Amino acid sequence: MIRGGYGIFWNFTPGGTSSSKAQNPPFLQSTALTTLPTGYGTNLLLKDGLPAPPGVDPTRPASGTTRSIFDINFRDAFARQWNLNVQRGFGRNYLLEVAYVGSQGRQMLLKGDPNEAPAVIGVSDSNINRPYYKVSPALRSVGQVQSTGILNYHALQLKFQRRFANNFSFLNAYTWGSSKDYNSDNDGTVTILNVHADPSYWYGPSDYDIRHTFSSSVIYEFPWAQQRWYGGWQVTGLLLLRGGLPLTITQTQGVQSTGTGNRPNQTCGGLAANPTIDMWFDASCFNSPADITGTYGNAGRNTVRGPGSFNIDMSLIKNTKIGNVQTEVRLEAFNVLNHPQFANPNTTFGNAAFGQITSMLSSPSCSLCGTTERQVQLGVKVRF
Repeated sequence: MIRGGYGIFWNFTPGGTSSSKAQNPPFLQSTALTTLPTGYGTNLLLKDGLPAPPGVDPTRPASGTTRSIFDINFRDAFARQWNLNVQRGFGRNYLLEVAYVGSQGRQMLLKGDPNEAPAVIGVSDSNINRPYYKVSPALRSVGQVQSTGILNYHALQLKFQRRFANNFSFLNAYTWGSSKDYNSDNDGTVTILNVHADPSYWYGPSDYDIRHTFSSSVIYEFPWAQQRWYGGWQVTGLLLLRGGLPLTITQTQGVQSTGTGNRPNQTCGGLAANPTIDMWFDASCFNSPADITGTYGNAGRNTVRGPGSFNIDMSLIKNTKIGNVQTEVRLEAFNVLNHPQFANPNTTFGNAAFGQITSMLSSPSCSLCGTTERQVQLGVKVRF
C-alpha cells in the first residue's frame, strides 16, 4: 500500500512577550504612590483618595535599556508539509512501513535587534555605534519581531511491528531526521549572534535536532493459567536509543565593539577521538580570533553534539480476577540497567571546564525525582 499527503498551513505567529507591544511607551507608564504615618512629611493621604494617573504623551521618548518592537513588514508564518509512505504486510500479523516526511517553515518568527552595534575593528565601546544611540543614549537592546526565519525538516522513518496475537506483540521504529533553522528560540530575548551577518552564519541544526532515534517495545503474556488466581502474568519492555543534541561552541571573550558574545574559530570536527566525561571535545579544533574588538569566529551554529541516550524500562504485571473483583499488581523498573544518562558538556571555549560533563540528566518523570538512575516502583489497583 502507498500513501501520501501534502498540505499548506498558516499560523498567527506572535506570542508571549512578542505580543506585548502595549507595554512600550507611551502606553505603559508607572507611578509610585507612597503613604507614611502622620507627621513624616507625606503629601499622600488615603482619606483624599488616589490622584489621577498621568495622561498618555505620544511624543514621550523611549527610556530604559530594552524595548520590543514589530517589523512593519511582518507577515504570518506558513508551513508546507508532505509525506510518502509504503506499507507491506507479511502473513497475518506483521507490517513493514517505510516513510519519508518533509516540512518547510517560512516567514517564521525571528527576534532581531536593529540597535545592535556593527562590528568595527579597533572600537572597544559598543555603545557609540549603536544606531539609536543619539536618540536614546541609555537604550541597548531593541528586540524586533521579524518574519524572516526558516525551518527545513526531512526524515526517513522505518517501522516494523507485530500485532498482538498468540500472547505476543512488538513495535520497532527508527527515524533518521534532520531539522535546520536560523534560530530555535524565537521569543523573549534576542539570541541571534551578530544580527548584521549573512543568515548562513545562523543557519544550522535546530537546537532540538536528533539525527538517529530507535525505539522498541515488547509485550508478552504468559499463556499458562490465565484464568487462575496464580496466572495472568505479563511482561513488557521498552528500549530507547537516540543520538545527542547539537551544541554551539561559544567563547569567554566577546566582541567589544558590539557588546555581544562570540564563537571561536573551528578547524576540525570538534568531537574528541575517544570522548569521555572529562574530555568530550577536542580543544585543538578551536582557537580564538586574534582580534577581540570587531572579529567574529568562523565556528558555525550547533556544529558539535552532546552524548546520546540509552535506556531500558521493564514491567512485570499480574492480573487476577476473583469473582467480580479485578486486581492488578505492577512492578516497574525505569532505566533497569542503571545506565548513566549524562547531561551536555560545557561548551564555552576558554572556560576551565570546557568539554567536561559535570552532571547527569534530570529525571523526565518529575522535577523532584533526582537524576535518571534506576528507579523501581510497585503499584496495586483493585476494581470491583
